[in-house]
Amino acid sequence: MTFGSKMFGSGKQMAKHGRFGDTLLAHINPQEAALLKARGGSGTINPMTGALEFANEADFDADFYLDQFQDVAKAGYGRGSPDDENYLDPFEHYQQYGKIEGRAGNVGEQQTQDLGAYTGMFDEDFYLTSNPDVAQALDEGTLGGISARDHFNIFGQSEKRATNQLQQDIKDAGFEGRFGRLQGLSSYDDNVHGGGASERSTERRDMLSGANLLNQPQSDLRGDIIGSGDFAYDLLGNTAGMSTDELSSQLTPRFDLAQSGYTGSFDPSTVTAYKASYSDFDDDPLTPWSASNASNVGRAGTDQTAARDAIRGIGYTGRFGTGEAETFISDKLTQYGLLPSGDTATDLYNIKMQQQYEAAILAAENARNADLGVTTPGMGPGPEVTALPDTPVSNEVATPDIAVDIPASTASPVVNTQPQTFGNTFMQNFRPTRINPFTGALEYLPTQWPMPTAFSQALNPRFAGGFGTTIRL
Repeated sequence: MTFGSKMFGSGKQMAKHGRFGDTLLAHINPQEAALLKARGGSGTINPMTGALEFANEADFDADFYLDQFQDVAKAGYGRGSPDDENYLDPFEHYQQYGKIEGRAGNVGEQQTQDLGAYTGMFDEDFYLTSNPDVAQALDEGTLGGISARDHFNIFGQSEKRATNQLQQDIKDAGFEGRFGRLQGLSSYDDNVHGGGASERSTERRDMLSGANLLNQPQSDLRGDIIGSGDFAYDLLGNTAGMSTDELSSQLTPRFDLAQSGYTGSFDPSTVTAYKASYSDFDDDPLTPWSASNASNVGRAGTDQTAARDAIRGIGYTGRFGTGEAETFISDKLTQYGLLPSGDTATDLYNIKMQQQYEAAILAAENARNADLGVTTPGMGPGPEVTALPDTPVSNEVATPDIAVDIPASTASPVVNTQPQTFGNTFMQNFRPTRINPFTGALEYLPTQWPMPTAFSQALNPRFAGGFGTTIRL
């Protein structure tokens, strides 16, 4: 693992703006800075971050610099022998003027400045071969003895001629602007705002920023559309040959997916699964995608079958991906007096156990009431009662005595003075028990239906003493 990969936050973002291969940020003291400068470092200020940088001449590409900025070459820099005391060193120009004027010292720095739109250096052989009219004019000397590069600077750039094969490919793909930079300019404003950026890189930056595809520093793509692994998409690495339209056509679908909630690597298989399983349920532009109930594909394109089946297992029938399932689980926890554990699987288990317990209690109640001839919901009618002439029909059901041993207790049984409902005769005479899901201890529940929660019983107990489930109160 490199130091660069260990950095995080603002430090990692600043490191991306390093020039001449700089990828690290370091905490150094003045003595260390002086040592770096003494070892050949420039000690200049990075114009994008304001931080000190100590690039040396090994990071500087003189051929690139002179080719890219013809005004520097025409001023005499790089001409003659470096051993000549009057030799004008291109690196010295870069340190004194080029950095301030926004000029790049190598291809990598130029690529960063252009947001990956850099299209390469001037190829004289390609230029003359692709433009035979120019080659003929130069051979005949009708243009006053200028070079092929001079022709491009004076005429070819404004005529939108390509200077290498990459530029021609971009032109064939639909780019209609000019290549290269405005030459013969040296002032800060001209190089940074005029000749400092090519028409293509300006067009790309305008398109990407206008479509909200750039990150906050406006130096690369947004993190949620870059992707990862084999499907990573880095403007500064693999997009130089793309036209603006082509780039937009590839990035816009990623942007739409990210806006809809997709968080995967942009592997085509997961994108296909995501699109196939999510459909537009409403016209709200803020939530354009919602998972259908039948879908088991998560927003990251992963299989969520087990988790979603578990949620459906506790009675959920709504959609996934919209927050409805989370609300359902929360409501169920509240209904059963359970506290959320912070883990969905644990919450689902606790809810399922409570539902199974209540189902068992209801089944026992139904079975007992069936024996007593009481009709309960979900059961058929009880035995038919025939009324004798002038004899009122009684709805009372006698409760049989059950002989049990009652532990000695000085506490008087609590008498329930509330009206007795017809269907709860049996359960009002017996108290069910269960295991407290938080402590594992046995607890005794009230006999009314539906049951209050264990928490409400703790706050307002209605029964005294400890009795088993078969004890007649």
